[in-house]
Amino acid sequence: MSDQIEVKLKDFLTRNSDLERLSDILGQFNMFDVLKVSSQEIRHSNTLAWLLDPKESHGLQDKFLSRFLSLILSSEDLKDNQLDVLNSIRTFLPVLSPELETFDNVSIYREYKNIDLLIKIERFSDKKVDFAILIENKINSRQSKGQLKKYLETVKKEFENVIPVFLTLSPEEPEVPFLVANYELIYNILKEFLSLHRSQIPDEQFLFLNHYLKTLGRLTMNEEEIRELCRKIYGKHKLAIDEIMRYASNNRNRANEIFLEMLDEIKFPKDSTARAWGAVFFIPEFLNLKENYGVNKWDDYYKWNNLFSCDFYLAEKKQKYELKLVVGNIEDKDLARIIVDAINESGVMKGKTLDLEKVYGQKTTRLLRESIKCATDDSGEILVENSSSELKKFYDSFIKKIEPLGNALKKLK
Repeated sequence: MSDQIEVKLKDFLTRNSDLERLSDILGQFNMFDVLKVSSQEIRHSNTLAWLLDPKESHGLQDKFLSRFLSLILSSEDLKDNQLDVLNSIRTFLPVLSPELETFDNVSIYREYKNIDLLIKIERFSDKKVDFAILIENKINSRQSKGQLKKYLETVKKEFENVIPVFLTLSPEEPEVPFLVANYELIYNILKEFLSLHRSQIPDEQFLFLNHYLKTLGRLTMNEEEIRELCRKIYGKHKLAIDEIMRYASNNRNRANEIFLEMLDEIKFPKDSTARAWGAVFFIPEFLNLKENYGVNKWDDYYKWNNLFSCDFYLAEKKQKYELKLVVGNIEDKDLARIIVDAINESGVMKGKTLDLEKVYGQKTTRLLRESIKCATDDSGEILVENSSSELKKFYDSFIKKIEPLGNALKKLK
């Protein structure tokens, strides 16, 4: 290490008030973090159901519901099919801004026929149900094939007028026409209301909502103070941070590197491996249907466009190495039937059987998962280095268990 880098590192660690300030912010107590629910979809759905219900104890009456609906209906970044949805909505909700409306009769249902949130709204004294809002909420998951279409059809059987909303943390296009919202919108509404309507919100509820706001801020990276501090720190200490990152190979990354090195040693084809989402994906030759049989009728889920994938992953909390066999979605139902028969014939699922619907209409289905314990030191820290031989034995054992599937798939010829 050069003298210049050593000086920069010492300066970064010992004379850095900005770093101390950032540590203070990120280290603040947050009940959502303590309860380990900050990224659990169901907890966000529960909180949103509470916020959107005018009868609940947050003190905001129907303000959150009205603003949420108003911002969704006034979005300018709409595709043609979403404009059609909006035009349809205006036949039963002609007022341009729902904030001019008063929503007194609101009923909110959680997990109604597996739908995350269903809001039934009545506006008039005759108790006629004017419309329903269907909200499908996604935090760390993605929509399944046909999911949104199924939910919309379910709701339309009971309600003539429906506002379908696809709420996501990460950008994702709905496969059928839904209006789209993101968590940054939720963050901005809540931030404004905690300031604007502070006197209406009871103290305990205000504390809860303030913690939730900070949770949303981290999830959406919308906390200006954090962003500015990070920019400032990196600008002043770029050389030191780059040097730290060069050496900061975490356990999972290092385990993936060792596993890939092991595959390289046994001459595993490089074009049949990939590294993404903190895992290593690979396809043994006997499961490569595209190369062996010219079969190519499934969603392009994996970069190499094949139906099967084996996944290697270090589950750090469990202190285990895991290997999984996964099958993707097949677009051709006749082919799906052949594949399912081969899977069941092979016994790879340890006595369980696979239904046709699992590969015809689903994104992926796990067929087998195996795991071994990681070596650890006296303090419980995982010892990743020198694990190559251990991983090779694990790999060999896994391959033996899935080889019968390769034999069963030969009927594709």
